[in-house]
Amino acid sequence: MESVHGKTPLAKRLLIAGGTVLALAGAGLPASGADLKLVDTPLNQVIELYSKETGRSVFIDEGVQTQRRVNAHLRGMNIEDAFAIIQRSMGLESKLIGTGTLLVFPGERANRYQASGVPFFLRVPRGIDPKWIIGMLNAVLPSLKVMAGPGDERVLMVVGQDSQVQDAKDLTSRLPETPKDRVLVSMSEGEAKLALAETNHKDMELEASPGGLAVVGNKGNITTFLKGLNQWRLSTTWKREVFTPERLDTAKALKAAETLKGRGEIKDLGGTGSLLVEGPASDLTRILEVLRALDIQERRSRRAVNLGEMKPEIARDAVKGLGVEVAGDRRLVLTGKPGAIEDAQEVLKIISKKKRQVLVRLRLAEFSKSRLRTLGVDLDKNAYGYGEIKTFHPTDTLPILLRVMDEGKDAQVLAEPNLRVIEGEEAKVTIGDRIPLEVSATAQTDSGSTLKLNTQLQWVDVGIMMKVKNVAVNSDNSIRMNIIGEVSSVVATTKQGFPQIRTREAESSLRVENGGAIVMGGLLNREERESRNKIPWLGNLPGLGAFARSRDRQKGETEIIMVVTASLTEE
Repeated sequence: MESVHGKTPLAKRLLIAGGTVLALAGAGLPASGADLKLVDTPLNQVIELYSKETGRSVFIDEGVQTQRRVNAHLRGMNIEDAFAIIQRSMGLESKLIGTGTLLVFPGERANRYQASGVPFFLRVPRGIDPKWIIGMLNAVLPSLKVMAGPGDERVLMVVGQDSQVQDAKDLTSRLPETPKDRVLVSMSEGEAKLALAETNHKDMELEASPGGLAVVGNKGNITTFLKGLNQWRLSTTWKREVFTPERLDTAKALKAAETLKGRGEIKDLGGTGSLLVEGPASDLTRILEVLRALDIQERRSRRAVNLGEMKPEIARDAVKGLGVEVAGDRRLVLTGKPGAIEDAQEVLKIISKKKRQVLVRLRLAEFSKSRLRTLGVDLDKNAYGYGEIKTFHPTDTLPILLRVMDEGKDAQVLAEPNLRVIEGEEAKVTIGDRIPLEVSATAQTDSGSTLKLNTQLQWVDVGIMMKVKNVAVNSDNSIRMNIIGEVSSVVATTKQGFPQIRTREAESSLRVENGGAIVMGGLLNREERESRNKIPWLGNLPGLGAFARSRDRQKGETEIIMVVTASLTEE
């Protein structure tokens, strides 16, 4: 059997319990009532509230399930009526004993309590264990109900038939009274438990309870003990404070506080998101400092970051897994813990290094193959570095090639574009014409004939196309890039009038020293020409005309060479 007792003005009550809020609005106990909101609140806390608001002692039969949850919203109703409705909704009944005591029991036990007479209240003599009295009365008079009183377990209430209650009075009147005094020192239950563990209380009984520390013993020993207790309290300086984290989860905060509480006490204030921390001043300060530090670490911040030339998708991939949320496009907003945001900013700062700009000079020329052989140059692979070019001739071959280009006799310069490219980007230049081609759509009929559906024009680029892509600057300032060169021309026309296009294309991945050059070759073109000459009129005569005619056949072979020079530009 349980009991609760107390009194608190209704207007000042705000009870928060079991992950829910129980609120009362009003002042005192107005006739018009108040608003009572219960959300998943344990029954024992509802009973406690009733006891404190009415000032009645409430005895609870052991058959009442005090941990059952109550959900209700009662408007304009006083506490008496509201409590009666809650009882009925949970299958409970109650009996008012006098004006200051209420007995709550399950409905199936109503006959036992409603038929009982006036209860008998017994104060157990000092030196005798109340539990022993309860066990003795239950054994001798089994039909009686014996319950510990509210707030003081030494006060017992005996309920039953009048004759048996009288027998209990007679039996307990013979109990001896031991000459011991009892003093209740007002303090919190946590401080009382610590005093029980740390103070010297030989020859006395100490008991910690929500009401404070109960001291039982002879008068002289109690006086001596109280002096030592006062000195202990002065040195301990017990304090209490409510800690409400802003970001830290309450369960995590409670677990962290439990590991370092020392002599302190930590309690969860019923799902309100707050903790009650109490203990000696030194322990209290230490616990709160740790909890506040943990709360700061959990606090989420927002910070904007300008990406500059960095692509948003690259920035998002870079900070993935760092514990931050990313929003925005060219201007990213990072959300997360301060430490995680700082880490993300540091990563972005490292990879957002300003991209460098590269100047690529291209010289594309068509050389006579015979002239190259004369120079001793045989480009049997796609690209040659500056040092490799020197092996073709005793002197520096690159200036010789450039001079041949400039002379224009055995070489024809096709294009000399200069391109500026930012790292990671590409540049393209096209020199030539766009030639229209007719593209016809046809279909095959069942008879096997071809049916022309429609004709569309398709434009084809003919000329010189140079593309530089995947430009990157290495740590030693050398430049890595991909070069694509294409040379195309119309060499003939088909019988249908369509142009016949010849295309020569080369693609290489190069690494060039800053300011250095690379020579690319290997695009060959072989042509066979025949020229005929004759003397007018004589050359047309049969027989003798053959002496007035001549035929000259020439075979020509050319190679397209591209000189690539790359250098970093200063901005």
